Amino acid sequence: KWPLVIQMHGYNPANPVYVRWWAADSRYPGIETEFRNHQQVIYMEPHGRGNIQYMGMGDSDVLHAIAEAKRLFRVDDDRVYLTGDSMGGWGTWNIATRHPDLFAAIAPVFGGSDYHSQMSEEDLAKLSPLDRFVNEKQSTWAMADGLLNIPIFIQHGDADQAVNVDYSRWAARLLQRWGYDVRYHEFPGRSHEALESQNGNMNIEWFLERRRNANPRHVRIRSAELRNASAYWAHVLQPASPLAFMAVDAEIVDRN
Repeated sequence: KWPLVIQMHGYNPANPVYVRWWAADSRYPGIETEFRNHQQVIYMEPHGRGNIQYMGMGDSDVLHAIAEAKRLFRVDDDRVYLTGDSMGGWGTWNIATRHPDLFAAIAPVFGGSDYHSQMSEEDLAKLSPLDRFVNEKQSTWAMADGLLNIPIFIQHGDADQAVNVDYSRWAARLLQRWGYDVRYHEFPGRSHEALESQNGNMNIEWFLERRRNANPRHVRIRSAELRNASAYWAHVLQPASPLAFMAVDAEIVDRN
């Protein structure tokens, strides 16, 4: 069985006709198909329905692509990895926090944002419960509790003018405080550009050292979306309130 690496594309101009958009032969003429140390993986770039941050239909696109890869090839379910840069970085967070049980590890590259990094402490204190809920739903890391059992490798250039590096710094600090398996690599002087970690070098080697924990003893869920309020063996059947996040902290104790 083979590991599967999923690369999420970034934002592009107005969506062209869906059929044959970005055909592989025109997107990457002469692409180097071997990684630096000749690691043999199945490498896939889902469409994601264009520029919609891999939400909704974009999320479904990626899940369908993974399912099709598993149907056509001998994919190792315990070695499926997710990465992407810019909008693909947002997508890495968005999809992994909604489907954590699919992945062995993730590597978001300069993607994600959160209102805590955009507002002062005074403005945060003034938010009404409804305003806070709305802002929280829009945060990239609103559902990050679900990443308890996934190794995370965040990367960003400190001179990035397109995506504020403070967002990634905030996410790394948040996950470190929680005690999650997270590492953060910041590239001095690098902007919104291809980094050495992308496209099969640092990420591939780091990915292949990790395998999925398919049946963790401890599971967390935090979601405002009932359809995505599940992880591994824990499933929310009904929310207590339409204006509050569903939160689960479940652990197997004794003899199950």
